Amino acid sequence: MRTMFVIALLLAAHPALAAEASLNFDTAKLCQWQHDNNSMDVAECTAMETAAEKDMPALEAKADAKRKDECTAEAQNYSGDSGFASYTVYTSCLKSGPGGL
Repeated sequence: MRTMFVIALLLAAHPALAAEASLNFDTAKLCQWQHDNNSMDVAECTAMETAAEKDMPALEAKADAKRKDECTAEAQNYSGDSGFASYTVYTSCLKSGPGGL
């Protein structure tokens, strides 16, 4: 119980951690799902996700809490079928706002 309180306190104190914690990123599983369900090339998907992952810290540093929350929600909505969040979706939203895809 005490551990959960400490985790909740840390997440409340650091919104970026809370946003990231609520997204389930797994590039390998996401890209395999994309391949199996949308015929997307795994290597192409992996390259896009890897590039977006590298951009994420700088984009999060520039984004305010509202934008991060909006983008977390958008990434969660896009991950519904596969169960895995996309760095590409999340960082695209951080760059240009929700609804840009």
